[in-house]
Amino acid sequence: MKRWIVRGALALVATLVAMKLADVAVGIVDPFGISHFENNRRFAETCLRINQDVPTFTYPEPIPGSRVDTTPPYAINALGFRGPEITTTKPANTVRVVLLGDSVAFGWGVEERDGLRAQLERRLADWYGTSRAIEVVNLAVPGLHAGHEYERFRHHGLALEPDVVVVLFNVNDVEMFPDESAPLTRLAEERFERQSALARFALNGASGVCVKACLPHLHDLIVYLELFRHQPAEVDDALKLYRDMKRGIATTAQIYGELAKLAREKSFALAILDLSGFEPIRDAAAGLAIPYANIALDDVHDASLRNSATDPHPNARGHAKLADAAFAALTRTLDVMPEHGR
Repeated sequence: MKRWIVRGALALVATLVAMKLADVAVGIVDPFGISHFENNRRFAETCLRINQDVPTFTYPEPIPGSRVDTTPPYAINALGFRGPEITTTKPANTVRVVLLGDSVAFGWGVEERDGLRAQLERRLADWYGTSRAIEVVNLAVPGLHAGHEYERFRHHGLALEPDVVVVLFNVNDVEMFPDESAPLTRLAEERFERQSALARFALNGASGVCVKACLPHLHDLIVYLELFRHQPAEVDDALKLYRDMKRGIATTAQIYGELAKLAREKSFALAILDLSGFEPIRDAAAGLAIPYANIALDDVHDASLRNSATDPHPNARGHAKLADAAFAALTRTLDVMPEHGR
């Protein structure tokens, strides 16, 4: 009996050691890019705070001067934006473009130099040549929708004296009302209900807490495999649900109308660049006489343009394609840039 107890104890220890080694290996190899989950958590804890200036639209905003050394690192400048240090007052002979948007415009998952802001700035600098300096300022923050972006621009963007304000519209910008978002929540619940018995043990209740504490990388891998591995058909279903968010679409259009008023009052150009090819926003922009261009990537399911399986945000190559499309729209299709370069 003692021999069987010893053998059982050794087998248990060996199993636990093997699981810990597997956890370490998963953390090093990072299959499917599961480090995205940990990077997201560390960024939120280190670089974000809740702006409560407008109770209706409380939202996370970056902490000026904060930095988190994830992969890639995220650094916030002294004014509270991702990007190089700038002065609030626009330098002489400078064209200043302000970007509004969410995590895609922010450049989630890529080095700052590889994000849309920096790549677009380089293209515009080459276009202007020596005739004008160019600054592209990134007010985007992961998780914002149109209402947040408008308030962030009013509180932070107007003081920057922008010549051009570019709204990077993403389809989830219209997800403002809980009742309209309920079908999306139901999709997530259905995925949760399909969890395997092993996943329920590893993710839920006291056992899930233990697994997350002792085997964090394996925990995140199971989260991806069970909850975040989306199929193209599921993405298409979600897009249909977004098109049914009538109040969210109408409210977004109303907010863009307010931005258009500010553009007329403060004499800056306004353009909407659509990352999703979302027809209701195209039609709303036309009704508001706001220059609009669709810069959606050719195939949202193209893995070569994504950071990883778990992180669908554009990688450096994806941002280069977006920057090419944005540059063409701003300088040619929409013609909103002041004093053309060469």
